[in-house]
Order: sequence, then C-alpha cells, then structure tokens
Amino acid sequence: MASHFINIKKIIFGKPAFWLVFSLILLILIPLPTSLLPGLRPFIMGIFLSLVVVTGLASIYHSFYRYVIGLVLGILTIILVLLSLWFETIYWLNLSRTIALLSLAAYIGRNLFDLVYLSKKINKNIIYAAVAGYLLIGVIGGQACYLLETIQAGSFTHTGIYILYDFQYFSFVTLTTLGYGDITPVSPQAKAITLFISLMGQLYLTIIIAILVGKYIARSEKR
Repeated sequence: MASHFINIKKIIFGKPAFWLVFSLILLILIPLPTSLLPGLRPFIMGIFLSLVVVTGLASIYHSFYRYVIGLVLGILTIILVLLSLWFETIYWLNLSRTIALLSLAAYIGRNLFDLVYLSKKINKNIIYAAVAGYLLIGVIGGQACYLLETIQAGSFTHTGIYILYDFQYFSFVTLTTLGYGDITPVSPQAKAITLFISLMGQLYLTIIIAILVGKYIARSEKR
C-alpha cells in the first residue's frame, strides 16, 4: 500500500507542470463529459476544479513557504467548491468560491512565472509550466468575468445556459484574440477586464518566449 502511494506521489510531483496542463485542458473541455452525463454536471465541474487545485499546488512544491500558503488557499478553495455543489443557489457561497478560485489561480500563475524566470536550464517541466501559465490566464479571466457578472448583472451580453463556462469560453477567445462576438462586454468594467485579458495574453507570450529563447541561447553559448 505504501509503495503504491509513493509511486503516485512520484508520478504527480515528478511531472507537476504536465499534470497541471492536463487538468486545465480537462477543465476547458468540460462540456464534453457533461453533455454525456448532464445530471452530474456540478459534480464533474467540482472534480475538475479540485484537480486543477491539487496539480497547481504540486507545481509550486519547489518552495515550502509558498507551498504552505498555496495549500491554505487550496484547501479553502476545494471546500468552497464542494459546498457550492450542494448549495448552488446561495449567492455569497458562489461569490466566495469565485474569489477563492481567482486568488488561487493568480497565486499559482505567479509562482509558475517565477519558476520559469529563475530556472537555470530549460527542460520539459519548465516548458509545461510556461504553457500552464498561459492557460491559467484564461482561467483567471473567466473567473474575473463571472465575478463581475455576479456582482453587476448585465455587464456582458450572453445567451448561454451555463454562465460560468460561457465566461471561461469568452476569456480564452479574448486571450487568443479570436473575438467571435457571441459574448460582448457592455459595462465599462467589463470592457476593462476584456481589454486586460487581451493585453495579458499578448504580453505573456512575448515575455515568456523571450525568456525561454534567452535561456536556450545562453545555455548553447556555454557549451
């Protein structure tokens, strides 16, 4: 039993950024399993969000101090996510869950950027960390849009049924500068968040590519 636990821990903590990317992709593709099991939609959403939290914490395991802070935020987030599954109509609970997810995603994203920036060599985990950071910007943007719509209804025009995922979709469409126009910002606050998501997507790619290429060139010159 102990050996199985050690193997699982080695798999997760050995490639933490990979599993974070994997869990984020699952979260993005969540309509696929929920369409097959519509009655389990809240449960599946809760499982996928919790998976992102766990893998996100594993990705910052390199710093004990930061890991402890993330662990506290992670436990609080998972508790709020699970409670919101049972009490979906409670306003303050959904609001608290969104704030917790937003805070944790931003915290993990910041630590992933530091991990990439401070790394002395480029390996698979660093590449996955860079990809996870980009995906987390989309998650943060979606949570921010949902939070604004929760506080100030009518900030966006949308026709979807699942508002939380609609804003997740909108965030990634904005992040990649596709802009289909099916969801549009209406209020000044919504326009500001939309602009911020778009700018962050472009700036992140520019900065992270410069960092990775710079480290690769520096490593090549040392050889």
